[in-house]
Amino acid sequence: MTDNRLEVLPDSLGERPRLQKLALAGNCLTELPQTMSQCHNLELVRISANRLTVCPEQLFGLPKLAWCAFSGNPFSQTNVSIDSVPQLASSSYTLQNVLGQGASGVISKAVWNEQQTQFPDEIAVKVFKGKVTSDGYPEDELQACLKIGNHPSLVQSLAQVKEDGYLALIMNLIPAHYANLGLPPCFNSCTRDTFPTDFSLSISQIDKIVTQMEDVFVHLHDNQVCHGDLYAHNTLFDVDANIIFGDFGAATMYHMLTDTQQAQVKQIEHRALLHFIDDLLSVCVEVDKGSEAFKRLTQLVATA
Repeated sequence: MTDNRLEVLPDSLGERPRLQKLALAGNCLTELPQTMSQCHNLELVRISANRLTVCPEQLFGLPKLAWCAFSGNPFSQTNVSIDSVPQLASSSYTLQNVLGQGASGVISKAVWNEQQTQFPDEIAVKVFKGKVTSDGYPEDELQACLKIGNHPSLVQSLAQVKEDGYLALIMNLIPAHYANLGLPPCFNSCTRDTFPTDFSLSISQIDKIVTQMEDVFVHLHDNQVCHGDLYAHNTLFDVDANIIFGDFGAATMYHMLTDTQQAQVKQIEHRALLHFIDDLLSVCVEVDKGSEAFKRLTQLVATA
């Protein structure tokens, strides 16, 4: 129901016990039905880019909610303007081949039009799409990317471009030997990632990937940013199990919330982290399933 100018949702929405995924970004909602506190199977929700004036605590308490995006609402509005990277003109580079694209924009390889001393030679540029996407406003994604700063397992932001009708983020170019760790959910899996049929990982690879993602999780929430889309399909990895995590389209800054609400947001994303671990364990090679590391991670997942 993304971008449909909806102003009101019926109370009967809370009478859908099997509801798992709800995409409501880009509407005109000023409140959510209190009955949604009964949606005990809801796992993913997008309420970004609406007109919600009050934090929807009826969602934050749901027992299975793991992926939540709520930026671009009056209750989550922030006047913070992040200038951690410089602003450049779009004329400073030329876009080349497309590397990938998602709901919020297109990422292309780019080259500088003049020699640079401040930035690396090889760069990628994400040019954001229109005013609203299934995840929310592009401007909110840009601000969240800048707020989190740098981390070894995150795509490094180098500069931003803000021009009339043109918003872009200049980033380090990810080395070509990195590949997608997972594939997006399908109709049958609904909210859970999928993998190619012949794909597998050793437990040592899984353990190393999990350790890095746990560190990313801490870094994000230390900076009061919820990624909102913590999935293997938003993660790149190499043969040595090093990861680069990206796609902040659903990210939300939450420093304006109360301490209790902030703790709930962190708990919600921690469930996503546990699902991420569970998804990786599902492709573990058979010979490693008796290992201590596999048992330890399985026990961790059981706490979800």
